[in-house]
Amino acid sequence: MSHSYSKKKGNRLYRYYVCQKAQKRGWDSCPAPSIPAGEIERFIVNEIKAIGRDPQVISATLEQVRVQTARQTEQLQAERADLHQELREAHAELGRLAATVGPGDSRLADAHDRIQEAERRSTEIEDELAALGGDALDRTEVAAALAEFDAVWACLAPREQERVIGLLVERVEYDGDGGNISISFRPSGIRTLVGELANTKDEVAA
Repeated sequence: MSHSYSKKKGNRLYRYYVCQKAQKRGWDSCPAPSIPAGEIERFIVNEIKAIGRDPQVISATLEQVRVQTARQTEQLQAERADLHQELREAHAELGRLAATVGPGDSRLADAHDRIQEAERRSTEIEDELAALGGDALDRTEVAAALAEFDAVWACLAPREQERVIGLLVERVEYDGDGGNISISFRPSGIRTLVGELANTKDEVAA
């Protein structure tokens, strides 16, 4: 679904999320062609607030983060191994080309481009793995930080609220048939949010 809006009487802005399938194939093709943006956004924020109020929810959330972190780490490590193999092959090809073709041959430029792109992505992967491999989340620290979420959230400007949610939430899925909503957190999102809440709390206190 994508965000959209329209204006009602008196130029009042009405925000909603609209099903892209419905937009392309007709409203009858989607069980929930559109849903109010404010309603679903409030639900997501309230669910995040609930994490800090319920010990069982905290435990379940941290377990979800642990599983997602392990899964993403495994995927990144596999991609890193593939890139290392690609770099070895690209360097070997570059060596062969350098010995057999002239400096203006386009294949040399292509080989250089492949190497640069693989090295760039390799650097990104190392940074992502370092972030995922940071200190394990402390349950008490998470509970204390999320307990402050209500107070800190109220002090944030809308753009800052949007940024905080973007740091934490990877995906929101809406089941139009059953009316169910599921939230997937970013593997490093809880850790990032804990730091954000601590910093914002200090700024508000100052």
